[in-house]
Amino acid sequence: MIIFVYGTLMKGFSGHNEYLTGKEPEAKGYIKGELFHLPEGYPIAIENSVSEVYGEIYCVTEESLFRIREYEDIDEADPLYIEKAVKVYTDREVVQAAVFLASKRYEKQIREKGVPVLSGRWRDFIL
Repeated sequence: MIIFVYGTLMKGFSGHNEYLTGKEPEAKGYIKGELFHLPEGYPIAIENSVSEVYGEIYCVTEESLFRIREYEDIDEADPLYIEKAVKVYTDREVVQAAVFLASKRYEKQIREKGVPVLSGRWRDFIL
């Protein structure tokens, strides 16, 4: 399974150390979306067709993906994140990957309380 990550699951961050230990990104790329930094200390992306969110592509096992889904709390009754297959643009190609995006229900709240990451690069914003 191919996934695209743009926040705490990227190499060098806590989620990567826990859920993607020993894995190197297959590629770097971007998706279409807006990126926000939440007061809780992590990012969230809202899908759109204008802006870009930068991150890393990984190949993961079904078991790893299951654990990542638990980490993102997507199985809850009212999840903040949803899993969606999107196009990821790299310098070589366009690939389909699973990504965890903001649930439509929370978009207004995210825009109100989140800090826009205008560069689309959470690593640069947080470090």
